[in-house]
Amino acid sequence: IMSNRKHNSTLKLVSRYVTKILKDDIFGLSAEMAFYLLTAFFPFIILLFIIATNVSEQMQNLLLNLIHALPTEAEEIIMSMLLNFTGSITIVVTSAFLALWCTSNVINTVKKALNRFYGINETRSFLETRLMSLFFALIIILIIVLSFALIIFGEGTGILLRYLNYFSSLGAQRVWNCSRYIVIICVFLVSIS
Repeated sequence: IMSNRKHNSTLKLVSRYVTKILKDDIFGLSAEMAFYLLTAFFPFIILLFIIATNVSEQMQNLLLNLIHALPTEAEEIIMSMLLNFTGSITIVVTSAFLALWCTSNVINTVKKALNRFYGINETRSFLETRLMSLFFALIIILIIVLSFALIIFGEGTGILLRYLNYFSSLGAQRVWNCSRYIVIICVFLVSIS
C-alpha cells in the first residue's frame, strides 16, 4: 500500500511539473532566450575584439583562443567577420548598441519567464521595463569586459607587485593569480543573482 501511495504521489508531482511547464510555455521562452543570446553573441564578440585589438595583444590572443574553442563552422564565420572589421568608431558604436540591445532582450525574456513562473502580472510600463533591462544588460557587458581585463592585467599586476616587494614569495603571487579567478567567478555569480 505504501509503495502504491509513493508511486501515485510521484506521478502527481511529475504531472504537476509537466502541466506547469506547458502552461508557462517554458520551451517557447527557452527558444526565445536562445535566439536573443545567439544574436547578442556576434556583436559582442566584434566589440570585444575591437577593444582587445586596441588594448592588449594578450587580450586579443585570449579572445582568439576562446573563438578557437567553438565548433569549426562557427569559428570560420566569426573569424571571417573579425578579419573584415576595422576599429572604426561607427562599427564600435553599432556593435555596442546591438550587443546592449540583444542582451537586454535576453534579460527581458528572463523577466517574463520569472513572472510567469511566480504568477506575477507585470504592472510596470514598457518603457520602464525596457530601461531596466538595458541597465542590467549594460552591467553584464561591463562585468564581462572587466573580467577580461582582470584576467589580462591581473597577471602583470601580480608581477609588478612582486617586483615592488609586495609579494615576498612565489607562493604569494600564486595566491594572487588564483584569487583573480575566484573574484571573477564570485562577481559573475553575484551579478547573475
